[in-house]
Amino acid sequence: MYDIYVITNKVNGKRYVGYTSKGYESRFNDHIKQSRGSSERYLCRAIRKYGKDQFYTELIEQVETLAEAAEREKHFIGKMKTFAHNKDAHGYNATLGGEGMNGAVFSKETRKKISVTHKKRGSWSGESNPKYGKGHLVSGINHPLFGTKMSIDTKEKIGNSNRGRLKGNANPSIKAVICYSLECSTGLIEKFNSFFDLRDSFEKRGIKLNRSSVLAVMRGGKGRKTFKGHMFFRQDVTEHRVLTEIEHKFKHGIIEPVVMKDHRQGSIHPNAKSVSSYAVDVSNGEIHKFDSWFDLKSWFDVRVGSKTSYSNLYNALKGKYRHTRGYKLFREDVTDKDTMDDLLLKYNEGRTFND
Repeated sequence: MYDIYVITNKVNGKRYVGYTSKGYESRFNDHIKQSRGSSERYLCRAIRKYGKDQFYTELIEQVETLAEAAEREKHFIGKMKTFAHNKDAHGYNATLGGEGMNGAVFSKETRKKISVTHKKRGSWSGESNPKYGKGHLVSGINHPLFGTKMSIDTKEKIGNSNRGRLKGNANPSIKAVICYSLECSTGLIEKFNSFFDLRDSFEKRGIKLNRSSVLAVMRGGKGRKTFKGHMFFRQDVTEHRVLTEIEHKFKHGIIEPVVMKDHRQGSIHPNAKSVSSYAVDVSNGEIHKFDSWFDLKSWFDVRVGSKTSYSNLYNALKGKYRHTRGYKLFREDVTDKDTMDDLLLKYNEGRTFND
């Protein structure tokens, strides 16, 4: 049984439509928990902004199958205008729905059958549901296979018969939606008929794409801009203006490399300050002086034989750690003036920190 539910913002009336097999109230609590993390989904960002007490959830209806749930979710997203990328939108849904089925496309005949079934039975909510209060009738000892142990041969036969059966485009849940990739260094744009085709194409080139990371790029916003040197776009989640521009470039063969400013590299890193910095060897008090925080980090990485993060060095600098990798760190804009003067004097005289 699947619950089709809606979450409403009391402040501005914006809504989110979804479905779940675990109970709509439990799913609502999941959304609250996700909002406490770093999720950039529209609903999670809204919950963080307005507070969880400004949201409530309601059950719209219940259906029996996953296919029906996906179809009804899409229906109510359209009816309530909750798809965030539409011009007249008033909601938090990032897609047109049916993502649990990966947007499986139903034929007209299937949609008609689902519609007729709904009209005949009405809503199956609460006591009107024929399974209301019956619980799990075939769980535990009531299940016909309870206690049955399958032989290794039987398990192997089942595995062999299922293996690869619904792999790739043979899977009915694969979403047929146009996707694009743009290689930043060359500006080359490629078009794919589905999200699976996109990932499969890259995997054949030896580039494994993380689904969540690619979707984050496709959605745009303040999150990730590129992944593995590429930008990605998808019809149902990318902002309309951005998608239109990419479609135009692809159609007319326009190739324009994209220069992404990487502010977290080398001497232009925001933490690569041009201030006097020192590293002191804890074991012997030897002092090493540098003209910038970046120079210190570069030397430090070579010295310890592995890359160290700026945050780790800064924690040692601020005293959160007594030292890092056997070194105490000092910097002109953080360390007190007397200590810095003492370090400079000892360094110029060739003395150690312990002298």
